[in-house]
Amino acid sequence: MSINRFIALALSTLLVWAGLSTAASAAIIGTGDALAIEQRESRLAVVQAQLAREDVQQAMIQLGVDPVEAS
Repeated sequence: MSINRFIALALSTLLVWAGLSTAASAAIIGTGDALAIEQRESRLAVVQAQLAREDVQQAMIQLGVDPVEAS
């Protein structure tokens, strides 16, 4: 077997192996998990909207939160 053929075979094998290992790491999440992620994002949006209010930021500053972090 020539050196070029050996190198070509080795590289081909490595490319196939690398492609298979990447594809195997994918996963499908269930409906329950997807809903939990969506609910968490929805709750975070509500909290962030409340924290963005001026009166809430002023109350946080009065409680000792750094003004930069409160806004």
